[in-house]
Amino acid sequence: MKSNLATNLHCSAFGHNYFLVNKLNNNISSLVCKCCKKHFISKANGEILSISIGHNNVTPLVEYL
Repeated sequence: MKSNLATNLHCSAFGHNYFLVNKLNNNISSLVCKCCKKHFISKANGEILSISIGHNNVTPLVEYL
């Protein structure tokens, strides 16, 4: 994934613009930033974790959590 300075500045200055990709179970949702296309996991307690490894298949990560 190529990094774009303008989108990195936007996310750095204003924060990520998340949207829901899918709900993995009742406690965990998969999110993506509309600007920088980074993938995240949202837990039931409101904590958002960045996914940097194998973001196309998050099932092993969800099972670990």
